[in-house]
Amino acid sequence: MKPQTLMARMKMDKFDRHSGVAAPMPITNVDTDMIIPWQFLTATKSNWPQNASVH
Repeated sequence: MKPQTLMARMKMDKFDRHSGVAAPMPITNVDTDMIIPWQFLTATKSNWPQNASVH
């Protein structure tokens, strides 16, 4: 049996409206490591997502 990853087990509530600040990234071909570096992809449930902010 294949173990579930942390992200597969985490659930998000649906939302219709966001009241935060938008942060556009006016560049083409955004490298995802600019958003969440690989070091944070080993996060545990206790430190996700507060330790994985835009870097």
